[in-house]
Amino acid sequence: MAEFELAFTLLEEATRLDTDNPANVAGVIEKYQLALNEFSGILDGSSDTLDSNITRLIGENINKYNERVQELYRQLPVASAEAKLVDDDVAQCRMEKDGEELHIPIASLVVEEDWEIMAEAEAKDDPDDRSERGSSVNADAKELQRRHEQRQEQRRLGSAASTALTAALTMDEQLFDKIGEDDSNISSTLKEEAKAVTNAYLEAAQLYLESLKCMESSAKENNLAAGRSLVAVKNRVEEVLDRVEQLKAGKLVGVDRKRSESSASFSSSPTRSSSSRPPSLTKEEIEVLKISSRIGSKTFMPFVDTDVNARAFTTLGEQEYEDVDGLLKLSDSQKRHFYKWARPSEIAQRQRKHVCMYHTISPYTIKQTLVTDCSFIASLCIAASYERRFRKRLVTAIIYPQNKKGTPIYNECGKYIVKLWLNGVARRVIIDDRLPVDRNFNLICSHTTNNTHLELWVSLLEKAFLKLTGAMSYAFPGSNSGIDLYSLTGWVPERLYFGDGKKGKNRGMEDHETSPERIFQRLNSAFSFGDCLTTASVSDQIGTAEAEGVGLVTQHAYGILDVREVSSGRFIFMKNPWSSKGWKGRFSPHDGSWTEKIGRELGYDYVKARQCTDTGLFWICWDDFKAYFTSVHLNWNPSLFKYKYTTHGYWDKSMGPANDKFCVDENPQYVLIPSEESIQKKATFYILLTRHVDVSEQRGDESNDFLTTFVYANGGRRVIYPHEKVVVNGIFSSNPHVLIRLDASSRHKVLNLVLRQYKKQRSITYSLSVYCTSNFSFGPLKDNGVNKFKLTGGWNPSGGTSGRSGMFYQNPQYRVEVGGSKPIEMSAVLKTNPQLSVSLSFVKGGRRVDYIGRDAEVLSSGDYRGAVALCRGKLQPGTYTMIASTWNAGETGGFVINFEGAMKIAEIKQESEMMPHSYKWNARWTHETGVGCANYNRYTENLRIEFEVGSAGEIFGRLAVVGGGGRGIAINASIFELKGGFLDPSASSVGKSCGLVSSSNDGIYKSASGGVTFHFRVKPNVRYACVVSTFEPESGVDFRLDMHSNVKLASVKGGLKKIK
Repeated sequence: MAEFELAFTLLEEATRLDTDNPANVAGVIEKYQLALNEFSGILDGSSDTLDSNITRLIGENINKYNERVQELYRQLPVASAEAKLVDDDVAQCRMEKDGEELHIPIASLVVEEDWEIMAEAEAKDDPDDRSERGSSVNADAKELQRRHEQRQEQRRLGSAASTALTAALTMDEQLFDKIGEDDSNISSTLKEEAKAVTNAYLEAAQLYLESLKCMESSAKENNLAAGRSLVAVKNRVEEVLDRVEQLKAGKLVGVDRKRSESSASFSSSPTRSSSSRPPSLTKEEIEVLKISSRIGSKTFMPFVDTDVNARAFTTLGEQEYEDVDGLLKLSDSQKRHFYKWARPSEIAQRQRKHVCMYHTISPYTIKQTLVTDCSFIASLCIAASYERRFRKRLVTAIIYPQNKKGTPIYNECGKYIVKLWLNGVARRVIIDDRLPVDRNFNLICSHTTNNTHLELWVSLLEKAFLKLTGAMSYAFPGSNSGIDLYSLTGWVPERLYFGDGKKGKNRGMEDHETSPERIFQRLNSAFSFGDCLTTASVSDQIGTAEAEGVGLVTQHAYGILDVREVSSGRFIFMKNPWSSKGWKGRFSPHDGSWTEKIGRELGYDYVKARQCTDTGLFWICWDDFKAYFTSVHLNWNPSLFKYKYTTHGYWDKSMGPANDKFCVDENPQYVLIPSEESIQKKATFYILLTRHVDVSEQRGDESNDFLTTFVYANGGRRVIYPHEKVVVNGIFSSNPHVLIRLDASSRHKVLNLVLRQYKKQRSITYSLSVYCTSNFSFGPLKDNGVNKFKLTGGWNPSGGTSGRSGMFYQNPQYRVEVGGSKPIEMSAVLKTNPQLSVSLSFVKGGRRVDYIGRDAEVLSSGDYRGAVALCRGKLQPGTYTMIASTWNAGETGGFVINFEGAMKIAEIKQESEMMPHSYKWNARWTHETGVGCANYNRYTENLRIEFEVGSAGEIFGRLAVVGGGGRGIAINASIFELKGGFLDPSASSVGKSCGLVSSSNDGIYKSASGGVTFHFRVKPNVRYACVVSTFEPESGVDFRLDMHSNVKLASVKGGLKKIK
């Protein structure tokens, strides 16, 4: 088997030299030791995949040759023993290539636990160690033997401790999966499992403690190496024991289960502050991430560090890894050149190059070929430029496997994991290293232009990125570099458009426009600061012919490698990811605008550049940049912000109306509370809304989801009206990332963040992140859920109307009771058809009202407005009437009112709904029939109707002037018992002696738009008269009389015309 080839070669060489020649003893020991360590390493890493007979046979041989080594130690001359002694761990160190590159033989990679890293540190041949060895040349063989056995025991204990800890961690993970995030209510079965986890941790801790005893003596002999290992193991013991204490305390969900994104919950304000160690994901957020992990038919789970341990990159035997998801589809241009899928080893052999993950990280060697992913390659160029310029790992930090230095390494097994960001979190993308080539074995995917090394980093990153799109294809439809840089780095994306304050053509509702001067200032400072990646896109408003004339490509992304402001002007250094087709305008290499002074200021040898082939690198002056590039993408390093917080949410389509221009109360809402420090420093908040995308959008389909974030100064209370108390107007965008920037201010100490959609069409998932250099509190706004209820109602065809109309009394009305002795905080939100303008009012009384008098309102929603009316405030204990009214008379439609507060609500029905019999008359007062009140001594000559009933009952009546001619006329309706069939000549609207039974408004004449009402009980076999009159004699005034009763009226007569 190939994995044993080196081990058997070393063993064969050792046995050949083992001739009992004293002069060869040290060399033989060395060869045996190398072979045995190689065998042991294979067994440690592959014991679960090897045949049991092979494992047993190798074990027996290891024991056999270990005994031979012990015999040789006893033969070893004292003077040469220490000089020739080779530490066990040194033999396991594999060769590094190119200073950084580590080669991994197929199927020989083993898990490198912390213990093995410590053992290697102990085995380092540093100066202190060499001096110690030099001073111990005269030590006797027994001492050397003792030290060798001590190392062996130390390794045994370390290996056992690592194994035990791995088992404990696995059990702990399984327990966590069963419990979830909430350990407040744990079953007895799970508690027993928790005890088992505790015991497993204790076993690991005991083994670590035993190893510490062994290491303490080593530390005395080797202060530099063993001392470092000792500290590391002590730290591990402390971690294990801390977890044991958590489990014993009943904290089954460990406090170390932290994440870089999270949410908080609270009633009206956040209860948690942002930090670099935010709380765990909620169950709802975990479900959101599960949903967003599915892209097409592929699943891309969130990335966790345990995904990339060494065992993850091994395969069985000599088999090379093949991606279970298959190969990427080729683009049409690739198909015309395609020969086969080839492994790097085969490609390198044909190209006579050395395979490595990377030889040099440089933007200048990246070349985009037949794949239409210019935005991604431009992003890769910028990320590589950053890594090269600032010596900080960026693109090389996301490729696995890696060596102990964190350097990505070539794996002959062909399996790699790439860490990319999508839908709010880092994702794990697993790929193999099969790459498309032509007949000459030239790569037809993106690659580097290194002449001596076959570098894999560009090709593998491109392959992982294209797989993550879900389309599994090199036929990439294109994106924008801000999105792709986020995918590569997780850095916060921001997009700036050139503009003069007006929206650009074809952009509709997309992004804020920024003045050119402001854009340059931000570009210059961002580039100088060093924690911002920048790219730009050519305007789609430029014609193809014009663009080609100056060497540009429309709707194409370019990397920005430098920004300069010198005495000669402003300049941008850029790269076309095609590594060709550079700028041909002013300050292109062959342009005559160059002078020695400008070249010297920019550090650019334009004379030499003229002699070189076009590499797509060029300087462009600021004026031309403004003319040809439509937008600039900035991606900010999240480590700039000490405080950050992310939450993940699900926005169901049913939550709120499709169009939220009237009401946003059901939209996702969050509360942001800047700290006093952030207010004093006027710190800037970066608020990033990331809409989770699906496979259709990844394949290039246009998104119809337009989202944004609005910021309100609403004191942490739920926002209802979308256009009141706005601090920041978000711009609706179909871009998956929408960023707004907000400076902390003492004017707004509590802010509401409200997510909004333009013409919502479907349910979506999203992530919302807040970044700041100063502390803040943040979390979703959650109502307390107490005393929340709703009712439904509507305006019927008889129609309600505003208080200006005489039909106001027909509006729906409700009795509201507030008990107790203290006022309550309440809110009522009425929602209806957007075509209706509505209002909501509260008045005292608890009875139906015909109108709302001046200063009579206790609470009001204010002016009539479309679709929504909000009443919010305090109500004292008592009884109230709530009226829902429309602006225009006769309008119909249903409504819903959502209440919050400790109160009881009951509908107050209209008279016609409460009584089965209704009678309506209309008439006109004339000189003969509108003779005024009793003051004019002709009261009994006013119009009247007479009636009687067959049984006792109730009657409710309303008298109202009809039409505008009678506005302001005071009227009255009075009920009398007739004596002998006649009305008492002294009858009037006041006084009981004349047979008066009931009178509207207690006999007082009143002018009211809704008319006047009366309510009385009737007796059988009694004849009644209803006299309708005006205070002053009137003529030509129309009126209407309505009467509703629970008994039928009989023998009705009078001077009024009945309405059928």
